[in-house]
Amino acid sequence: MFGKIGQFITTLPAAGVAKELPAGDNAGVAALRRAASVFGQNVSMVLQEYSDACAVLGSGQEAAIANYDATEFQNTSGYRELVKRMGG
Repeated sequence: MFGKIGQFITTLPAAGVAKELPAGDNAGVAALRRAASVFGQNVSMVLQEYSDACAVLGSGQEAAIANYDATEFQNTSGYRELVKRMGG
């Protein structure tokens, strides 16, 4: 879902965020349009990264949990052994 939203964000026209002023050089309007365009690109990249993270977590969750459990067991066993050797 994040991937689809990220792709959609890039289709939104940044030029539509501000109208030309009737007088003046419109430098502020142009700056706002550029900022909106950059913001849209950045939001799209963030959403794509969320999409990647969800995919990685979803596909590797069981392996990560198993690795954590094995590491936790090893650390707990090592700590108990250390306490035993220290006479505690």
